[in-house]
Amino acid sequence: MRARLSLVLVLTTLPLNLAAQEESGGGFIGGLLESALSGENRNVTVTGLSGALSSSLTLERLTMSDDQGVWLTISGATLDWTRSALLRGRLDVSTLSAESIVLERLPAASEDEADLPSPEATPFQLPELPVAVSIGEIAVNSFSLGEPVVGIAAELSLAGALTLAEGALDTDISVTRLDRPSDVITLDASFSNETSVIALDFETTEAQGGLLSELLNIPGRPSVSLTAAGEGPLTDFTADIALATDGAPRVTGQVRLRDAAAQG
Repeated sequence: MRARLSLVLVLTTLPLNLAAQEESGGGFIGGLLESALSGENRNVTVTGLSGALSSSLTLERLTMSDDQGVWLTISGATLDWTRSALLRGRLDVSTLSAESIVLERLPAASEDEADLPSPEATPFQLPELPVAVSIGEIAVNSFSLGEPVVGIAAELSLAGALTLAEGALDTDISVTRLDRPSDVITLDASFSNETSVIALDFETTEAQGGLLSELLNIPGRPSVSLTAAGEGPLTDFTADIALATDGAPRVTGQVRLRDAAAQG
């Protein structure tokens, strides 16, 4: 409760303290973002931030780089939100969008990350945020993946929505390849910390030589259709799956995940 109240007070009173900086182009707030997001071997540059203290924030460009160069670029980002909702303990975003996102490669691991010991196995839990988060529309017009990311270059579009409140997540996402419009991925998923129940409905179809056949290293890179759907607790979750290549069924059945400790 105290964390939520502190966040609300900061975000609702910030305009009174930073209006002058906002009028000068958002450079001050952009600098805060750069400092907050940067870290060891991770440099963040924010350009053209405006409307940061209004209900419509726009960002011309954001880049992330390491000692090998820039690996992520976000251009033409927009955030439309209701600031007054913070007083009710909610972060209500009507639209979160970007003209383009370019992920050229995955970032290089820092020395600290490389030296971290393997973590102990713990039950999966969603983060408990100080405010409830609701994003009515997520849209990325162009999401470019570099060849080093998955083995082949691809240009995607992304659309969806997300709600995260009181330890419960509900999301739906649709991904389409712009360079191969017949390649589509859809995901509808939910999870609750209280019940540990996950609901999953996943479907993807792609023509020959697509991302999935590359990721699965399927010989000949055929066309692929894959579905997976199920609902149940993480300690005993069963999903129905079906995999077909070049129109011929290859795998049908169920995949069951069980927690050996929970089963005694």
